[in-house]
Amino acid sequence: MWSVLRRSISLRVRITLGMAGFGIATGAFMSAVIDRQLEKELEPAARGRLQAIAGEVAAVLDQNLHRHAQELALLSTMMVSDSPSDLPSRAQLRKLVDLFRSHQPACAWIGVADPAGRVVAASSGMLEGVDVSKRPWHAAGLRSTHVSDPHAALLLARLLPAAPDGDAPRFVDIAMPLRDSQGTTTGVLAMHLYWHWLDSLVTEAADRHKSTPVEIRILDRSGKDLAAGNGAPSPQRLAVDTEEPGWLSDRVVLGVSEETTALGWSVLVRQRRSDVLAPLDRQRHSMMLLAPVLSLLFAAGTWIIAGRLVRPVLRLAERARQHAGAPVAEGESETQLMDRALLRLAQTDRLTGVANNTHLSEQLAALTPQPEGWAALVLINIDDFSIFNSSQGRANGDRLLCALAQQISSLARPGDLVARTGGGEFTVLLRGLGHDAPAAIDVALDLALRIDSASRTSLAPEAGSEPIGLSRGVLVFQPGSATADEMLKNVEIAAREAKRQGGARAVVFSADLKARFDSAIQLERELRLAIEHGGLSLVLHYQPQIDRDGHCLGAETLVRWNHPEHGMIAPARFIPLAEETGLIVPLGSWVLESACRQLASWAAQPEMRHLVLAVNVSAHELALPDYPDRVANLISRTGADPRRLKLELTETVLASDLDGLVQRMIRLRSLGVGLSMDDFGTGFSSLNYLSRLPIDQLKIDQSFTRELVRAGHAASIVRTIVALGQGLGLSVIAEGVETESQRSALIELGCSLFQGYLLGRPMPLDAFERQVRAHQALTPP
Repeated sequence: MWSVLRRSISLRVRITLGMAGFGIATGAFMSAVIDRQLEKELEPAARGRLQAIAGEVAAVLDQNLHRHAQELALLSTMMVSDSPSDLPSRAQLRKLVDLFRSHQPACAWIGVADPAGRVVAASSGMLEGVDVSKRPWHAAGLRSTHVSDPHAALLLARLLPAAPDGDAPRFVDIAMPLRDSQGTTTGVLAMHLYWHWLDSLVTEAADRHKSTPVEIRILDRSGKDLAAGNGAPSPQRLAVDTEEPGWLSDRVVLGVSEETTALGWSVLVRQRRSDVLAPLDRQRHSMMLLAPVLSLLFAAGTWIIAGRLVRPVLRLAERARQHAGAPVAEGESETQLMDRALLRLAQTDRLTGVANNTHLSEQLAALTPQPEGWAALVLINIDDFSIFNSSQGRANGDRLLCALAQQISSLARPGDLVARTGGGEFTVLLRGLGHDAPAAIDVALDLALRIDSASRTSLAPEAGSEPIGLSRGVLVFQPGSATADEMLKNVEIAAREAKRQGGARAVVFSADLKARFDSAIQLERELRLAIEHGGLSLVLHYQPQIDRDGHCLGAETLVRWNHPEHGMIAPARFIPLAEETGLIVPLGSWVLESACRQLASWAAQPEMRHLVLAVNVSAHELALPDYPDRVANLISRTGADPRRLKLELTETVLASDLDGLVQRMIRLRSLGVGLSMDDFGTGFSSLNYLSRLPIDQLKIDQSFTRELVRAGHAASIVRTIVALGQGLGLSVIAEGVETESQRSALIELGCSLFQGYLLGRPMPLDAFERQVRAHQALTPP
């Protein structure tokens, strides 16, 4: 007893010391990582704030300068004369400028000077008759609109009250030429604004950001102070070091309008780096205070937890023996018991209790030719199990698996091995089936049939749904004739074929079935290589889309695979393969990029630049959350006009997440891309869905076009679709137009866009371009 207690205390101490050391080292490391990450994040965030503030202040200053210039320009239009001699009288001019100045609180003086520089009229009569030809604003104002840097106007300052601080007033001049109706310069209209107007704007901007310890300055073109806010020193007209160490700063040059002489003013917003990193310093201080407390708490918690862990360790061997399900062998140690329990766990599926895939593979590999002869594998796959899980919930899915595992085990023979080999998949290994292969097949098929029959009556009530469909693959083999992996692969081929034929059936593996499967795998591999190598063997064909007047408005792009050995492979053969294997996504990306490059090429050709290309988009592609970003990147990279690109979506996309789909479609529309609903009327669409989808076009399925002349119901459906499109503001195009009678009937029903063999088969690029050019030469669109 004392020995056990001593080992318990020793283990507890070692665990506590080890975990405490690990905790302290981990905490120090994490603290250093967090410090470094915060430092990386704080500076960019601060620079972003400085940039936003600088942009805001620059925009306010620019708007005010532009407004004053516009107001002065409005006054100048009131002084337009037919000739210099017809300039309004001094009294009239003074009346105008006095009236204008009375509505301008920031305005100190407004005056009109003749071309020689003599002030002919001014607000309150100030400076009338004074020669201002030497003033910069007069010379510049004769040429164009001029805005000056702040300065002290000595003549004007003597006529105005002194500033509250006793300093001489400072002004900003705005001047512009006065011209008669013939464009001859008749004088200069000038306005002097008190400097405090601009100073107050900066102060207001600074007050809006007083919660952020930043310094706001207005600099002239030479980098000297003009104004400052938020606690910055009063401007001393001193040069400011915009790259001063210890500061983060951002500088924005005023975007003064093109009519106004560029000032070169800029807004400088900066913040001390120490203020930016203050939160990091506070966190470090807090961590230094908390570290000893946390270390003690961690050590105490580890001591308590270790105490609870040590005691179960002493009883682990007994639990292992119980879990192993067999009596302890003589001389078997606790370690051997634990090894046996772990081995059982490694060989058993935890959910259903039957063997797992690993144990099945081991048993297959261990088979050798025996007197019993043939063996068999029966693979049972639950049809649409993922859909069942999604609709019924994972708990019901687990109950279904457990019930099916129990049922298969009850129907299997005593020596058979039942294993769960996939999410909704079980495999039974049957051994000792004799030396007659047909009889062995009958035994395996009989088991497959009994499992299917039992599932239809017993599993549906358990799942609370319709009877469960089981696709079953059967493989009969002689032990030692193939590897375990080959046998499992072959029985899976048979099950996949059963699923491909519609499910809920059994298929026996054969050499022909494997040959077809290998051919499909080879075709998939070659298609993958064709896509990965830039589509060297993939080509686009173009089927024209024509309006009722015969003008070609664009084309639908259709991918073709020119296989180097087998020649042109039909899309009906490789498109379903691409969708089944997931290759439809890179294939669709290649088609879209090729179409975008073609649009960019046509943009430089006047006779082709009006064409719109329609590209089919699969449900797999549109289900990708980043699909709009992929399209945007392709458009940007190729330089295609998005308004000439149209994506055709089938109604099967509506079977997925509708809200997410609508958001992605809105994003695509915002790029300028058009959206068309292909094969309309054959799928999931309803008025509720259609009203939520941001589409531009409905495409009538060719099945309705084909029956249009023969069946009256087809005409009613087409008329309804056309009316629906018109009511929703959508264009409507009909595909599969093969006869002139179909085209005429569509026109009578209100459809004005067509596509089909009557108007042009899918053709290579050069043939399509020749057809468009030849047709336009006769009837230009």
